[in-house]
Amino acid sequence: MRDASQVPILVLSTRGDDAAAAYALDHGADDYLRKPFRAEDLVARVTAALRRRLLAQGKAVRAVTGEVAIDLLHRRVFLRGQQIELPPRAQDVLHVLAERVGYVLPYGELARSVWGDGTANRLAYLRHRVGTLRLAIEQDPAHPRYVVTELHVGYRLARHPPESVGQAG
Repeated sequence: MRDASQVPILVLSTRGDDAAAAYALDHGADDYLRKPFRAEDLVARVTAALRRRLLAQGKAVRAVTGEVAIDLLHRRVFLRGQQIELPPRAQDVLHVLAERVGYVLPYGELARSVWGDGTANRLAYLRHRVGTLRLAIEQDPAHPRYVVTELHVGYRLARHPPESVGQAG
């Protein structure tokens, strides 16, 4: 499986011998967990494997711009330090933009990243989701600071330095 994909591999086994664990790890597994195990341990190991894979690919696990922080690994969004809930597709749009903060993503590429191949013509859906996203994170959605439109090209998540609490302007 390792030859075909770089997806993290976690082996869950009833075998308790160290030879089985060593064999699995030597042949491409990222981790090995023996039964019985706690659900918390499984979640922690999956999260760690995903984090290691993202870092190995040179991808961020967290993006921060101004008062918005995006935890790409746990799919959480924070505004001024408080977690906010976004509809799933609006969150998908934000996460794709957050993977390339400061770069313009063409409309078609962004739509394909969110809805899959054959969906580049979903510009109306994309505009609606961006509008939903702006209502959630922008102080003035009509004049966005974070999710910026590059006319006739696409959208970008603008880079902003973190804002100090109580800072004017």
